[in-house]
Amino acid sequence: MNLIALLETAKQEIAKAGLTGWEFRLHTAYRNAGECDPRFGDKIISINSHWAKDESEEQCRKILDEEIEHAVVCFTCLTRETCKENYHCKKLGKVNIGGI
Repeated sequence: MNLIALLETAKQEIAKAGLTGWEFRLHTAYRNAGECDPRFGDKIISINSHWAKDESEEQCRKILDEEIEHAVVCFTCLTRETCKENYHCKKLGKVNIGGI
């Protein structure tokens, strides 16, 4: 996917979800495709730029939507312990806040 288009789409989708104070970034860590990290007050949703540039728009949107859902449901999970115990995070199936 075109990374500039991904940045614009992410900004629009974050705003549409009502995530005030959240921002989108591209990251280069190879351990994941996407990440939602509300710890330390940063409120960042990110997607791996190496992965995204080789994937389809549909696949990138899927990961973006998943990370936005994590932010909407789990933004109060500020530690690994509380996130692991949060019913809604468990229901999402894959919790990836701060590398959990």
